[in-house]
Amino acid sequence: MPRVLLISYLFPPGAGVGSPRALSYARYLPRYGCEVSVLTARFATTAYNDPNLLKLIPAGTPVYRAFNPEVPYRLRDSIWKKVAPPRLAAEFASTAQPKKDSFLPWKQVARRAIERLATPDVQTAWAWFATRKALALLARHRFDAVLLNIPPYSTMKIGVAIKRRFPHVRLISDIRDDWVGYYLPLFDSAASEAKRQFAVRLERELIEASDFVSSVTPAQRQAIRERYPREPEQKFLCTPNGYNPDVFRGFQSRPHAFDGMVVTYFGSVYGNPVYSPKLYLDALDCLPPEVRSRIETRFIGRIAAETLPLMEGRLAPVRRFGFMPQAAGLRYLEETDYLLLIARDPTTHAGKLFDYLATGKPILALTPPEGEIARILRETRTGWVIDPAGIDSVREGLLAAWRRFQDRQHHITPCREAVEAFSWPNLAGRLARAAGLAH
Repeated sequence: MPRVLLISYLFPPGAGVGSPRALSYARYLPRYGCEVSVLTARFATTAYNDPNLLKLIPAGTPVYRAFNPEVPYRLRDSIWKKVAPPRLAAEFASTAQPKKDSFLPWKQVARRAIERLATPDVQTAWAWFATRKALALLARHRFDAVLLNIPPYSTMKIGVAIKRRFPHVRLISDIRDDWVGYYLPLFDSAASEAKRQFAVRLERELIEASDFVSSVTPAQRQAIRERYPREPEQKFLCTPNGYNPDVFRGFQSRPHAFDGMVVTYFGSVYGNPVYSPKLYLDALDCLPPEVRSRIETRFIGRIAAETLPLMEGRLAPVRRFGFMPQAAGLRYLEETDYLLLIARDPTTHAGKLFDYLATGKPILALTPPEGEIARILRETRTGWVIDPAGIDSVREGLLAAWRRFQDRQHHITPCREAVEAFSWPNLAGRLARAAGLAH
């Protein structure tokens, strides 16, 4: 059996999109003849932990944890927001106005010190300890392959170090978000030209060292591949996010108590305009009073502090349930009429999309009609796309959803074969075969 060392900062009990992905590799790669061990952080500083996820780790899986000297998540987040310059404030809340960047000298010094210590990210210290742990494990256990779950992008350093020391080990770099072309320009509040140059250098080192590079969407795979035209085509793979079929075996639709239509968003809510619900909520408030009063929107999951103001004072009913374990959240999904997905970048698809697919519930996706999410919705026949080009197009999309609900035409008949292609057992097998690990 090929022996695989899975390296992932995010792993149970830590919650977040990277954790279920790593957990799924640990659960399902053994079905294809792989013997999997895991190297992760001792105490990952994530927004939330879900101890229930620990029960899903296969019995007998060796899990090694490397020291990660980090500031707790909420304290870290609070400190950074105090010293970072205000960006995109008008996008975060309907009443917010852009603030002047009146940087005091001490803030500039603090910002530069944090950026220097946390390059490329705050997990860089963990990467140092994890590198040494990984090299020791490889020397002791003779692994055949290493599978890196990225980000955090400091994990790239681990892969480069491994390949230098053990060139015969097969290195599979699993990149959930394109760093240079997607995450850095759109999401990194500490982005700078110096950091971009650092990212370009580190990414190049990793891509050239890797035997295989897997991306989560065809668009991001192509973007990374085009940056390295001299690398062989077969090196670049696509492994999308997926869903765990075991989680949804007992899922069953049931009625809700609200007198109208229920739309549910399941997952974290961010202020970044790519994923912000501001446009949706603004359009909802523009509907006729007799319609908006009968559309209840529910948010299940963590809501970033800067996005809370945009939830207040809405004309349509909005309910916030906060973070809860996945099993509890799924109970609310059983009684929803539509599932809400927001992703305004055409190259990406949010991890929650695949959990949505598994429910068989209709999806309302505020996403570019030519993008990756729209393509999957068409292939799986699981919902409708609302063009997020402006408030008028979103308003019309919501009115259409309301009319379908009123006429009882909102139910869907998914293409089961297309949906099942995104189950994690199938995706793990796809990666194992493409990387030459499957028997």
